[in-house]
Amino acid sequence: MRSPNYIILGGVSGSFAAPSGYRLVRDETAPFGISHQDFDRKIHGARTFSIGIVLEGKTSNDDDTFIVVDQGSGVEIISRFISSVILSKQRKRVVVHNVQTHGHGDHTVGTTCNELFFDSHAVMRFHSPNLSAFRKMPETGIMMDRVIRRSFDGSDNFPVGLNMLHATQEHIEFRPGETIQLGPVKALTMAVPHPGGCVAYRFELPGGIAVVVATDLELPEEPDHAFVEFLNGARVALLEMQYDEEELKSCIGWGHSTPVRMFRALAKCRKRPPIVRSVHLDPSRDDMAVRRFHEAAALDAKGIRLHIRDFAPGKEGEVIWLPK
Repeated sequence: MRSPNYIILGGVSGSFAAPSGYRLVRDETAPFGISHQDFDRKIHGARTFSIGIVLEGKTSNDDDTFIVVDQGSGVEIISRFISSVILSKQRKRVVVHNVQTHGHGDHTVGTTCNELFFDSHAVMRFHSPNLSAFRKMPETGIMMDRVIRRSFDGSDNFPVGLNMLHATQEHIEFRPGETIQLGPVKALTMAVPHPGGCVAYRFELPGGIAVVVATDLELPEEPDHAFVEFLNGARVALLEMQYDEEELKSCIGWGHSTPVRMFRALAKCRKRPPIVRSVHLDPSRDDMAVRRFHEAAALDAKGIRLHIRDFAPGKEGEVIWLPK
């Protein structure tokens, strides 16, 4: 019998979408000096970062818990699935907890793709971090309230206006480091190094299961003790490791990490996460390049005697089952 608790990876691409098809390259041997180079990203997907955590009620009368992390274009997959659950169970009112790591474009571009905005049974409860401490100019208003108003302006950015949305919206702001309550789930938050600020989440589910989501962070060469403790004992860790060490040299300050640096943090954990998925995959890599990158990463882990029971790059639409 399947577990009622699971994670859905809606989108795992970083920075921008990586659609399959082809790329144009300069080729002096080709007609007119241009050739088409195949680019296949069908395995890992093109959509940008968004994941869902689902805790289904034990009986038909029990409430389901839905948590959505980020509004990247992968939220289309997450929102359609949640809408199908609401419809199949004929729920009259469902609270969907939406949390945001930060407000950069690849993590908010899917806002207008979120089908739940058009569901009158949905209460869209947004928890946005206040990242003013990491910005040159203080933020005005709550992050996702600003994003939604800008996205659904009915004019310049998108033809659908706020008055056409059927879901109820609630907006709550928190400061990095605070703990927030998402139904039965306690979410610990931590500021992580990224231009303009970013937040990692540790979701503590009923039964002692923890899920860590840490994307868009530039780790130091030696792991920070607080981050190690944040990872320690998690069942599943969804972690960003976009570049290798050589690539990082030209991307210092961009706010992204490497397998080596992430593995050093994992190696310090007293109880390491048995399931690790790398997310925010570099959009310049096709499926074969993603595979080669992670094969090299596995060798890096072996080099520091780090064993992870289940380590792999995330795949769009992947479901990770959690213990009951």
